[in-house]
Amino acid sequence: MKKIYALTALMMTSLCIMGQSMKVQANFAKGEYAIYESTSKAQMASPQGEEEAMNATGEIKYEVTEANKDGYTIAITTQKWDNGEEDTSDAGLLNNFSNLFEEFVVGQTTILSTNKDGKVLGIKNYEEMKKYLETLTDSVLDKIFGAAEASSLPLKKENFKDMMMDQLTEENILQSVLHSSNQFSLYGKTIATGVTEDEMMNGMKMKTTYFVMPQKSADHYTIKSSSVINMEKEDIKKLVIDNVKKIMPEQADMVVQNIDMLLDSGMLKFEGSRTCTYTFLPNGWLQEAEMTQKTNSMGSESTVTNTWKIKECSWK
Repeated sequence: MKKIYALTALMMTSLCIMGQSMKVQANFAKGEYAIYESTSKAQMASPQGEEEAMNATGEIKYEVTEANKDGYTIAITTQKWDNGEEDTSDAGLLNNFSNLFEEFVVGQTTILSTNKDGKVLGIKNYEEMKKYLETLTDSVLDKIFGAAEASSLPLKKENFKDMMMDQLTEENILQSVLHSSNQFSLYGKTIATGVTEDEMMNGMKMKTTYFVMPQKSADHYTIKSSSVINMEKEDIKKLVIDNVKKIMPEQADMVVQNIDMLLDSGMLKFEGSRTCTYTFLPNGWLQEAEMTQKTNSMGSESTVTNTWKIKECSWK
């Protein structure tokens, strides 16, 4: 009888946990803003045992410039970004590519349109932003390739630029916004503990599981997510071949001929996981968040941790 009671209690507890759900939605007012302190810490290790570390900090402002019954217009401006001590080695310049972009976009504003829940619908200043990003790409690549011996880099400047230009569609930029682990990836979703969804991040298939944490205070609520790379052999093959064709086309035929052997040997593998914690305020603003992403690709391991926390806001 005691076993029956224990099993019943366990089952009821599991049902309660699975039943926890929360709809993430905005309740903004025109003129509201929040400035977030953002940090990025990365550690990378190569198969040869070489290790690199990178730390960056910045401040990003989110401001509601329009609010009506249909949704919001939100202006996002990077106000500060400091990459710390710059790694000028060839590998360091390439690994820090995204942070060089952050540094160059200081003062630039991205204007998003959302529905009434805060779900992103589009980029209102896309054409202006695209022109700037095209110029920015040239500046960043000039810095990278100007600081390194061209023969020592694993790709050509022209190929890298072509690959970057392919990514500057509105859809791709929106996906970057939605999967940068900030609040925009969640607005409009009703999330229940244990629910999973399939996502695409940087061309990789991921499976994400959500958890709604017990709400201990009316002042905030917390949602966590856990993601893992979820790719079959054919998925990995397509990802590798597509990227090689873009950045090293002269090597594409050799890769196509040998990729099955490399995959079967275990030398060519993609493993990775990501955990996120989001804490929201009752008005829908993100209070703070943390993301840790770990990847292991062809023997190179990396760990990246990003954080966001309100430094200043209009309602305090």
